[in-house]
Amino acid sequence: MLTADDISRIPYRRGPFEATIAIVGEAPGEHEANDPARRPFIGPSGNLLEGRLRQVGLDPNQIYLTNVIKEKPDEKEIKKWIKLHHEKYTNYVALLDAELAALPNLRLIVPAGATSLEVLCRKMSIESWRGSIIPSTLTGVLGKKCVPIIHPAAILRNWLFLPATIIDLQRVKEEAEFPEIRLPERKFLIRPTFEQVMEEIHLWKTSTDLLSIDLETMPRPQRIVSFQGCVSPYRAMAIPFQYKDGRSYWPEDQELMIWKELANLLHSCGPRIIGQNILTFDLFMLMVSGFSLEKMLKNVYMDTMEAFQCLQPQLPRGLDFLTSVYTKEPYYKSEGKEWGTKQGENEFWTYGCKDVAVVHEIAPQLHKELEEENLLEFYLKRYQGLAKARLKMSRRGLPIHEPTRAKLELEFGGDIITEQAHLNVLTGQNINVKSSKQMQELLYETMKLPRQWKDGRVTCDEDAILALASKYPGDVFRHILAIRQKRTLYSNNIRARRDSDGNIRCSFGFTETGRFRSFECPLGSGGNLQNWTPKMRIMVRPPEGHVFLEGDLSQAEARVVAYAGHIEYMIKTFEEGRDIHSATAALIFNRAVETITKESPERYSAKRIVHACDYDMHANTFAKRYNEDAAKSGMPLISVEQASILLDTYHQAVPELRNGYHKWIREQVETTKLLTNPFGRRIVLHDRIGPELFRESYAWYAQSTVADVTNIILDAIIDFFDVMLQVHDSILIQCTKTDVPNIVKQMRLANPWFEVGGKLIQIPMEFKVSDSSWYEMKAYKEEIAA
Repeated sequence: MLTADDISRIPYRRGPFEATIAIVGEAPGEHEANDPARRPFIGPSGNLLEGRLRQVGLDPNQIYLTNVIKEKPDEKEIKKWIKLHHEKYTNYVALLDAELAALPNLRLIVPAGATSLEVLCRKMSIESWRGSIIPSTLTGVLGKKCVPIIHPAAILRNWLFLPATIIDLQRVKEEAEFPEIRLPERKFLIRPTFEQVMEEIHLWKTSTDLLSIDLETMPRPQRIVSFQGCVSPYRAMAIPFQYKDGRSYWPEDQELMIWKELANLLHSCGPRIIGQNILTFDLFMLMVSGFSLEKMLKNVYMDTMEAFQCLQPQLPRGLDFLTSVYTKEPYYKSEGKEWGTKQGENEFWTYGCKDVAVVHEIAPQLHKELEEENLLEFYLKRYQGLAKARLKMSRRGLPIHEPTRAKLELEFGGDIITEQAHLNVLTGQNINVKSSKQMQELLYETMKLPRQWKDGRVTCDEDAILALASKYPGDVFRHILAIRQKRTLYSNNIRARRDSDGNIRCSFGFTETGRFRSFECPLGSGGNLQNWTPKMRIMVRPPEGHVFLEGDLSQAEARVVAYAGHIEYMIKTFEEGRDIHSATAALIFNRAVETITKESPERYSAKRIVHACDYDMHANTFAKRYNEDAAKSGMPLISVEQASILLDTYHQAVPELRNGYHKWIREQVETTKLLTNPFGRRIVLHDRIGPELFRESYAWYAQSTVADVTNIILDAIIDFFDVMLQVHDSILIQCTKTDVPNIVKQMRLANPWFEVGGKLIQIPMEFKVSDSSWYEMKAYKEEIAA
């Protein structure tokens, strides 16, 4: 056994021998190596750790701090150093074992970082296990309580790790009060009899507690294979419907009776239903299985994923993160999600029971926080209240005209071949633009361009290609980008799997601004329908006797910026009924505004310049975004230098943008790190204060305001008209031609007035109609219709 004197001679350790808490890092860095006393956790990462320890009420001077590795690794990656110096590493682990075993009062160990976690607990992925209360597997401290945290050096690289780390350190303080591991005791029934199922469903019906539900499904065809539920966080049941080999769990008559009882339960239980992501996934699957969407929605109390997103839009919202924050259940999300070779039926069903149990523990805490932050009503209106609209759009889908889709498939395929031929001629070789190896050879060896790096490795990902395209714009990159984009659109959208009725569907969630985001629906079909290029919309055709009507908020984000920042040039342009992008094109390119049409390349550029300047986009980012769009549209690429000139020209012409809107937002961020839009939507900003956070904030305010305007209109009309899709600031409706005037009238009435910059405004709506396809839309003339 090591003595206190022995420990004092160990390098890269400090703190009292009598400490009850030990924090174990990975290895010394530059500051530690240059320290004559060879102390761990000094410099920026050490300062951060000490500050956060004090923030939660822990005295850093009363904590024992050490490292796994007792020398500064030469390699940048610790894993590489361990592989090259395995014997030395093994000796250091043995020394750490003895070092911790010698601490007489040690109650709790805090593995800081992935290497420490692996050494102390034999667990991989610090981001998964952080905050969990787990036993040490190291011999000298076998079974000793551990609470892992993200390494402070990683927080300095990604400030969004900080909120979780503060929560984890609060747990460290609480758990250090006693040495034993105290975890929730939960009972799960995973292979029930028919009688037990009927008794449990009866219990769920007669209980007045929240009803937590969850479905487990199997893909292709997507089907429900088990239903989990509970009315207590400490007791749950899994109702299996299928074994791993595909056999039914129940005789047909019993399964029908169970489903009938479950339908009766969810249709009539009152507002008690809770679940994680139920408003996107579970209710959709039950809906397509014959349950009544409207009846179930009336009985939903909370979707924990969306409730947390309402509270903290910037933080992760997965159940693994929520479990680590609101419960003491250790990380379990790798235990049984899929019926793989390591997960059997028992693990699969137990996994589902844990899901409903932790949700039952989380939901009341979220409800309390929403009330305390005065966000409960907002959550119910702007998240849960929009579930019907989202699910009805998902249920309806977009009607795909198969002959047009097949024609478009050939056209896109031909375009890809043509673009590839041009690229082959320019490069002298046949390059697969989706092959990292071939692209690295072309860009870094043949073209001798500077290597792009990501996570310590050379990369040719999309961002790297866009960065190079912005530094060296030309035909090679224009063709590379066009091929990559067309191949992605071709495979993910034009050839996306459709459902049996021929329609293509998607699911809808929320971004941190409150905008809808679309993705593959629970049936495994569809994709991101909001990301379709205009040309792809030709596949979507209304049924005979119907038309498509699209209502679009006119230059919405720019209007919010103009009025919020009191930008007179923009306000005057809008109030005179002129097009802001045409006016900006005339301003920047010194052209008469009468010569600028909607198809003018100058207007194309101006539209993107206004957007970029509104959010103070950096020239590098603007060039990449511009070129990404330009490749889709067949427009010339621009360089970073050209991007910088365009941005500077606009800012010089419209100085009120930086002096007004940007200054107003920046002052709020610097003072409170909190923004609230005109509709009460709120974001707590967790990243460090600086230019990047300011840019995010400029965008968030305008985009969230427009998102709420769009969703207010959507919510007002969803029960009366066949809404097909919402695309950020537009809404697509299928109707008869005679219904168009009434729908236009109702959408105009639903369009809210709101106060921004001290003035009451309403964003105008423009309407388009087509009886042929979503692509071939024409401006709707109300006077003609009348």
